Amino acid sequence: MVKRVAFFLFFYWGCVHSITAQTARNHYDEGVEQAELKDYKGAILCFNRAIRLDPKFVEAYIERGDAKGKVKDHLGAIQDYSTAIELRPTYAAYFNRAFEKIGIEDFAGGLLDIDQAIRLDRKQEQAYNLRGLAKFALEDMEGAIKDFTKAIKIDPKICLGL
Repeated sequence: MVKRVAFFLFFYWGCVHSITAQTARNHYDEGVEQAELKDYKGAILCFNRAIRLDPKFVEAYIERGDAKGKVKDHLGAIQDYSTAIELRPTYAAYFNRAFEKIGIEDFAGGLLDIDQAIRLDRKQEQAYNLRGLAKFALEDMEGAIKDFTKAIKIDPKICLGL
């Protein structure tokens, strides 16, 4: 009897967990589609539902941060990227948070984040470009030139700047 109850509970939990994860993924996918259509407010609503169903859905926080940035909710975007970083530090979360911080003229904070992004992936020319912009804003001309040069070495076709 105990085995039967344990099996039922395990089976029930597995089914509920699977349905929740699938539903969260469906809302996430819908949010991505909305963002591609430039319906950022609609995308945010979809990502909200995905996160409500799966609070550890790192990609949903990153995508919601992107959508919040598009509607000029820069502090909300920074918070979403921060949550993503707490859950699982990724290049995208650090890069995007740095981008938002630099956009609101928190150059020192942006520089710290872009350094972390570069530690995670040293082959992204956009990261060196963004770090060069932060250093330029902080009047570190030598550092900015080094980063812009590195970005050009990775991709000679890069257009420097934001």
